[in-house]
Amino acid sequence: MSSIGDVFRRMFSAGRAEVYCQEAKRLHNKGCDLDSEGRYEEAIQCYDLALEKEPHLIRSLINKGADHRLLGQYEQAMNCYDRILEIEPRNAPCWANKGNVYDSQSRCEEAIRCFDKAIEIDPRYADGWYNKGRSLKSLGRHQEAIDCYDKALKIRPRDADTWTGKGTGFYHLGRYRDAIACYRKALDIDPSHRVALKNKALAEKKLRGG
Repeated sequence: MSSIGDVFRRMFSAGRAEVYCQEAKRLHNKGCDLDSEGRYEEAIQCYDLALEKEPHLIRSLINKGADHRLLGQYEQAMNCYDRILEIEPRNAPCWANKGNVYDSQSRCEEAIRCFDKAIEIDPRYADGWYNKGRSLKSLGRHQEAIDCYDKALKIRPRDADTWTGKGTGFYHLGRYRDAIACYRKALDIDPSHRVALKNKALAEKKLRGG
C-alpha cells in the first residue's frame, strides 16, 4: 500500500511534468512565430529550449531540422531527422525532409531513396511524390519526373507548384504545347506564380521559333 508521502510525490511529479509540457509547447509556438518572420537562428534556440523540456517533441525536431536546412547547416538538419527516425521510423514527412536535405546538396540519388521510403510508408503522401519529381528533374530524368508529378496531382490536384514542375518536364522534352497547358493550369490556381509566368513565356517563345 502506498504511503501518503508516495501519493504526494506522484502528484508533485505529475504536476511538474504538466508544467514542463506546457512550457515546451509555449517555446515551440514561439519558434513557429520566429520562423514565420524568417528569424531561423532565434527559432532554433526556442526549439532547443522546448526539447530540453520535452526531448521527444517531434514537431520541434522537424521545424529545427527545416531551419538548419534553410541556413545551409545540413549536418545539423540531418541529425534532427535521424533523431526523429529513431523514435518514429515510419514517419513519412521526416523521410521526405531528410530527402530535401540531400536534394539541397545536389545529392539527388540519395534524396530519391528517402522520397521512395516516404511514399512506401504513405503512398498518398503528395509531397513525397512532388519532391521525388524535383530530384528526378535535377538528374535530367524528365519523363520519370512527370510521372511523379502526375501521382502528386491525383492526390492534390490544385497545387500550382506541381503543375509548374510538370510543365517544366514537358518543356525539357520539347513538348511546348503540353508545357504551356500545365503552366496555364498553374496560373488558374495561382495567377501570380512567378515561375509559371516566366516559363510559360519561354515555352510560347519556343513555339514561335524563338
